[in-house]
Amino acid sequence: AVLHYPLQGWLDAVVMNVLMGQAVVIQIEEFAGLSYQPLAEIFRAILPRERRHTELGEEGLRKLLEDAGNRPQVAAALAYWRPRVAASFGRGSSAHFETQRKFGLRRTGNAELAAAWERQVGKLLHAIGMA
Repeated sequence: AVLHYPLQGWLDAVVMNVLMGQAVVIQIEEFAGLSYQPLAEIFRAILPRERRHTELGEEGLRKLLEDAGNRPQVAAALAYWRPRVAASFGRGSSAHFETQRKFGLRRTGNAELAAAWERQVGKLLHAIGMA
């Protein structure tokens, strides 16, 4: 079977990158606090690169928005990608979370991580005039 990816071009990819980049940073920050230090150190080493990828995506999005003609496409891409990226946090309540917290693998639940992401996305969209 051939896989079909929904990316509709560069602008769409930039919007997805920005939203997913912020989600990845939040999730990696969570994993950087693992009780298993060797793995936590790997996540802490990855984190600066992922933050930089997110910054680059935001720079690209701002550049795209310098052309007012791109605003409707950015709005459409945000409408498409935002709920899909939000889903990457999983269900609001996870049966496994309490076990993961007990063993020091997680500190923050899915709903809290998703809410933090929504706050970050909201701040960004407000700053770039897309809120």
